[in-house]
Amino acid sequence: MISIVTLQPIGQRLCVRNASWTVWSLLLLLTVWAPLTYGQTESSSFENGSYAPYILETCCGNDATVVAPTFGARNGSNALKFFWAEDNWDPAVNSRTMRGIECRSDKRAKEDQWFGFSMYVPSQEFPSNKNIILAQLISFSSACPTDKTVVLGLTGTTLKLEGYKGDQTTNVVSTASGTLTTALPRDRWIDVVIHARYSKNGTGLLEGWFDGAPLSNPTFRATNINLSTGCFDANDNLLYGCYPKFGMYCYDKDNYTDHETRTVYYDDVKWLDGNPANAYEVVKPAGSVPNCGTKLPWTNSPFAPEAGAFVAETDVTPNANRIDGIVGLANGNASGYAGVACAVLFSPDGTIKARNGSAYTALEVVPYSANASYHLLIEVNVPTRKYNVYVTTPDGIRHAIG
Repeated sequence: MISIVTLQPIGQRLCVRNASWTVWSLLLLLTVWAPLTYGQTESSSFENGSYAPYILETCCGNDATVVAPTFGARNGSNALKFFWAEDNWDPAVNSRTMRGIECRSDKRAKEDQWFGFSMYVPSQEFPSNKNIILAQLISFSSACPTDKTVVLGLTGTTLKLEGYKGDQTTNVVSTASGTLTTALPRDRWIDVVIHARYSKNGTGLLEGWFDGAPLSNPTFRATNINLSTGCFDANDNLLYGCYPKFGMYCYDKDNYTDHETRTVYYDDVKWLDGNPANAYEVVKPAGSVPNCGTKLPWTNSPFAPEAGAFVAETDVTPNANRIDGIVGLANGNASGYAGVACAVLFSPDGTIKARNGSAYTALEVVPYSANASYHLLIEVNVPTRKYNVYVTTPDGIRHAIG
C-alpha cells in the first residue's frame, strides 16, 4: 500500500494531466511535422487520396488503396491499406510481384538515408505465424543489379532490422541484425524510424527506433560496418543510390495457407537523403516522441468528499505512446503535480506507474498503448494515508501497480 503524501481529506476531485479518457476528454497537443527543405526528399500521409509520390508495385489482384480506417489514421484521416491474397499466387509463374504488394520511391540516397513510418497490423487480418518483409532500403539498379541491403522483417511475432553487405548479388551476408521487438503489437499504430549510412570501408551505420524510442536511445544500433550490396565510387558513396520500399513482400511461399489473406496499413511515410541535425524529427511519425511542446491545463472533475476508506474507478485511454500523463485524486482543484495525492502515471517509458512518496514505481511492469482503454481502480484509506492502485488492461487481466 502506498502512502499519501499530500492533504486530507481527499477524493474531492479527479484530476487529469496530458491524458485522454472515456468520461472526461483531454486532447494531447503534439508536435506537428512541418515541411523542411534541408535534406528532405519525399513524404506522404495520403490525405490527398493517393499514394503519390510513391510508386505502387503489384499485380494479379493484390492492391493498395487509400482508406479512412475505422480505428483512426496515424496522422490525419487517411492511411494506405495493403492487401495480399494467396489466391493471387500462381506457383507455376512464381513471380516476385505475385509475392508482394509494395510502394517504392523513384529517388535515391548515396551516403546517409533516414526512413520513418507508422504501420498497423490488424489481428484479424494478418496471421501471426508468417514471415514477411515490411520495409526495405534497396540499392538495385539496371547498371548494378544487387541483393537486399536493409530489411525490416517480421518472423512470426518478432520484428528485426537487418543490414547486408556483398558484391552485388554474390557473397551477400548479414552484417548487422537487431531485434526491435519479440511481440509485435497488433491493432494499434506502431512507429519505426531507420537510419542507414552506406559504406564498403567499414564506416557504415544502421540504427532503428521502435515505437517512439527517443533519438538518444535507439532500439538497435550497429556502427563501423560494411553496409550495402551496391556499387561504390572512390569516395565510398553508392554510385546509384538506395531507395526505400514499404508494404508486404510475402517471401515465405512454402508457408502459404490456402486462401489466406494478409493486410497491413501504413501512414505518415517519410524519408530523406542526407544526415542533417534534425533528420530524426523530420522523418519520425507525428507525435511519436512524447515532447508535446505545449503544457496543458489540468482538468478537474468533482465528486462528493470522502473522509474514510473508499474506491475510485475510471477508464483511461492514452491518445499517444510514451506520453507523460497523470490521473489522480486531490483535495480540491489541482493545478500542479504536488496537489495530487493519489497519482497514476502513464510514463514516457511506456509503462503505467503509481506515485510512491517522491517517486513513481510499479509492482508489475504494465505497458500501455495509444488508443487502448485501461480501467483504473484506486483503493484509498484517508485516515491511514494509504492507497492501492490496480489497472485492468485491454485483455481483461487486472494488475497491481502499487
